[in-house]
Amino acid sequence: MSDEQPSPTPLQRHRFAYALLALLAVTIFLPALLKREVFTLRDHFDYFQPLRAFTADELKAGHLPLWNPYSSSGEPWLANPQTGVFYPPTWLFLVLPFETAYMLFLLLHLSILGWGAYLLFARRAPPGAAMVGAAALMFSGPVLSLLDVSNNFATLAWVPLVLWCALEGRWQRGGVVLALAFLGGEPFFAALAALMYVVVRRRRDVLMTALLAFGLSAVQLIPFLEFVAHSDRAGG
Repeated sequence: MSDEQPSPTPLQRHRFAYALLALLAVTIFLPALLKREVFTLRDHFDYFQPLRAFTADELKAGHLPLWNPYSSSGEPWLANPQTGVFYPPTWLFLVLPFETAYMLFLLLHLSILGWGAYLLFARRAPPGAAMVGAAALMFSGPVLSLLDVSNNFATLAWVPLVLWCALEGRWQRGGVVLALAFLGGEPFFAALAALMYVVVRRRRDVLMTALLAFGLSAVQLIPFLEFVAHSDRAGG
């Protein structure tokens, strides 16, 4: 009978780092969460709060939001990946008060970015250095400047995990993470993440990753491609 213990998972090995990075992320959002307030600078108030509110209201009413008559002169809604209809973190808006859901959505993605960066850096660096690097990325100017562009922010949050999956050879997880990156709402960032995955991985299982990512995101990807094909920008 073997006395060998199973190897600890990344979550078990690095739980202190994950907790610390999440706690650092909380410092930005805690005052607003306690007061039930939201950020309002730039695109928060002008674009993303109405987008999240309309999408959540339609889903709560049992409607698949195919069209938004209140945006511009009306526009396709389901085909717009920024709406995040099929993106699991946006379902926070279905179960929580809007202000709480809005701030937790941002907090969650800042934490995901930090956790992914830590895992990526810890492959080559000591845990302390990896934590410092992850925190530096989380609180860097380019990252914080995206807080009000939440589709870009959501997709960016998954990029370090995409690279970690490529380096670790976790093609199944890579497919799931790439799908989440696209469903987060920024196709350009998601395409860059997919390209980086291919360049870093360079193995036959890249095709399996691509098929898995496509299958998981097809519900949003196919309407989006149809939308782009009929857009007035399609002709370049």
